[in-house]
Parts: sequence; structure tokens; C-alpha cells
Amino acid sequence: MQEVQAIDPGFAARRVKRPNPMQKWDEETQANIRKDFDALLRELVAEHKDAQSKQLDNQYASDAYEKFKADEKRGRELLKSHFGPVSFVKGSFLLGRSRFALFCLGHEVLHGSYTSHPDPMFTGRVGWEMPLFILDKHWEYGHNRFHHKTPGVFGLDPESSPTNQRGSNDFYAEKGDRIARPISMLILAFHTLFFIGIVEAKKVAEVDENAWKDLFETIKKLAKTEFVSMPMQAGLNAPRVFAGNAFSFFFAEVISGILGRSTHIRDDSVCLHINEYDPSNRAHFYINSLLNAGNIDYPFDRAYIGGFDKHIEHHLFPFLSSRKLDEASERVRALCEKYDLPYKEGSLGRIMLEAIKLDLKTLFAA
Repeated sequence: MQEVQAIDPGFAARRVKRPNPMQKWDEETQANIRKDFDALLRELVAEHKDAQSKQLDNQYASDAYEKFKADEKRGRELLKSHFGPVSFVKGSFLLGRSRFALFCLGHEVLHGSYTSHPDPMFTGRVGWEMPLFILDKHWEYGHNRFHHKTPGVFGLDPESSPTNQRGSNDFYAEKGDRIARPISMLILAFHTLFFIGIVEAKKVAEVDENAWKDLFETIKKLAKTEFVSMPMQAGLNAPRVFAGNAFSFFFAEVISGILGRSTHIRDDSVCLHINEYDPSNRAHFYINSLLNAGNIDYPFDRAYIGGFDKHIEHHLFPFLSSRKLDEASERVRALCEKYDLPYKEGSLGRIMLEAIKLDLKTLFAA
């Protein structure tokens, strides 16, 4: 086990520590958990490698890409050649939703979900351009190597450590500190891809001195295209295209924030601290993945969220395509029942209501 490391000055002194959740499962039980989940992992790997399954995955990825690009094209057409508030909102939303959906598909690509796809773009061999404020190589490094190995562990997961002021009942309840609480609430509420892009660049900067430069160059290129070139090509519609492109990023970030908040930073999440997690113990990985993530009942087209609704299964088996996560869920639920492990599900609306209540609790705590 690793020693406790200070996440920010004074944090260790301020926290009121809840009991270590990992102590609920003794060593023998943890060994059995590791054995059964490893067996399930081998089953899913074999199914993932099945020729027919690969063909279905590849077709799913191609169809999804075409669908999302068609939305992008339609959104740009509405902004460029139509007038009126309805077409403006619809065009901005379609463009924003396509940005997030293409990010989700890229997320799967960079996890290796489509390594047998005939198009090298879907295998990651030629890179995948994230249509938001994240570099694909930054995401692959930080998200895959750190977030997915130690999901939600403060001091180890770079995507979670900035939210260490959270006030969940089952984590570290902080008191006072009226300045940090509102800032923390904003971080929680806007736990979006723009924020994650900065976190990933910071992590990559530890091994690549050009990380920040590469990120800024990409954002500058993106801004030039979206807010200079495209508006100029629209002629008299330039202000509308400029505003619509800006709103599309806003819509993408809102979708990201809602899904990130409802699957990761939720009121029933349990986030371990660095001294409670043993990275060398596969049972710790499996248990922590279940403690830290949750699933949602998503009432809209699930293709656009790339498996976010089955985030428990995604954290346990990130190589699975979003198409395959449903097939794993029943087997994961059965193992959770066998070992009294949490398997958290719920409607998107209820979970977001709990998130708002948590924000208010964090803000106004004594």
C-alpha cells in the first residue's frame, strides 16, 4: 500500500475520515472476487475477439460515424443558410450533439474497441481527432493509463483529484473553508471535457515538455476554423454562424457535464484515497470500479453517448464497445449480488436531482 500524499495544502488536516470501505471484504473474499471477475474478463475478451462480434462492432462504428457526421452537416447547413430562432437553436444543438457523439466514438476507438476495423481511422493507427478541447494523444495517455487503472482514487487518478473538496456522505466531510466550497461546487457542476482536457495536458506535461504547446496550438487551430473561417464563408450569415458554433460547444459541454456528473461524481459514489487502494491487487481494481461509478437509465438515443449509461461495465472492461456493454451487465450484476458488491443504477433525472442537493449541501455546510 502507498503512503498518503497531500493533495492540496491542509487537506489532510481538514478532512473527517470515514471508515475504509475496502475493509468490508476480507482477504479471502477479495481473492474470490478477483478470481470470478478475472474469469468474466476472459469470457468477454473471447467474445470480443469472435469474428462475428467484430463484424457487428465494426458495422456499428461505421454506422454511428455516418450518423454523427450527418448531424454535423445538417447543423452547419441550418446555421449557414437558414434564418430564425428555431433553426438557430436546432442547428447549434445538432452540431453540439455531434461533437460530443464523435468524442464518445473516439473514446471507444482509443480504448481499442475496433482494432479489426478495415478503416485505419477506427483502429487508432492514424489517430482520432477529438472534436473538442482535448488532444487524442493526451486523452489516450492520461485517461487510459491513469483514470482507468485507478478510477476515482484521490492522489492517483488525475481526472478525480481536482474534485477533492466534494462533500459526499461517505467520503471526507470538510468543514468551514467558505472559499474552497463554491469553487469546488463549480468544478463538480462543470466536470466537462474542457476541464478534462486541461487535466490530461497537465498529466502529459510530466513526460512531454510540448504538451501545453500542442494543446494550445490545437485549440488555436480549432478556434480559427470555427470562429473565423466558417463565419467568413457564410457571408451575411457570419454572426449567426459564429454564435451557433459557440453555442454548439456549450451544448456539447453541458451534455458532457450531465453525463460525467451522473456516472462518476454522484451522491452514491465512494471515492477511495491513495492509502486505501492497492494498485497491484486486481480485487481492489474491481471493487473500486464498482464503488466509484454508476449506471443511468438514459431516455434518449443511446448511440450518442457511447456507453456512458453503462459506466460500471465500461470501467471494468474498457475494451468493450458500447454495443457490447449491455451483454456484460447481467453477468456483472450477478457477481455483485454474490459478493454484496454495489451495483448502482437509477434514472438520469433522479441522479441529477441528487447532484444538485449535494452541491447545495457542499456549499452551505457548516
